[in-house]
Amino acid sequence: MVVIALLGSVEVTGGVMAALVATALLRRRRFSIDLLAPVAFLLVASIIEVAGKLIIHQPSPPATLVRGPRFGVGVSPPYSFPSGHMVRATFVYGLVALRLDGRFRSAWWPWLCVLLVSTIGFSRVYLGNHWPADVAGGILLGGAALGLTLALAPRASLGEDIAT
Repeated sequence: MVVIALLGSVEVTGGVMAALVATALLRRRRFSIDLLAPVAFLLVASIIEVAGKLIIHQPSPPATLVRGPRFGVGVSPPYSFPSGHMVRATFVYGLVALRLDGRFRSAWWPWLCVLLVSTIGFSRVYLGNHWPADVAGGILLGGAALGLTLALAPRASLGEDIAT
């Protein structure tokens, strides 16, 4: 479960996001600022997540419930709502699902990404890092950020060229 939880960490989701931007850049063969729109929306969602942890006083699960070691870069705020892992995982793997679905037209890609996000959410609760409500809040915030990205910058979100 620790390995699965790492898939929602800042390091892994940041790497996936960098790969998404790089592939869109290679596809276009030229840089344009709209390529960074998904990155900007992820940063805004992350800022809202941190603000939520400061405003909503939902205590973290007690230390007696924590299982396994903690890896990666992390800050342990006193409050846990919403889950940052879930905000990032929902947003980034949602973009992956949309881009792969657009490229391969296979019904499996979106469902695999949904399964991955669900498994990451389960791992956060199983490891005792978050309550189920924290995970649900992270999924909702990440999904809202993904929806706004698709609404305001659809071509950048899907990795399409402006000329198409």
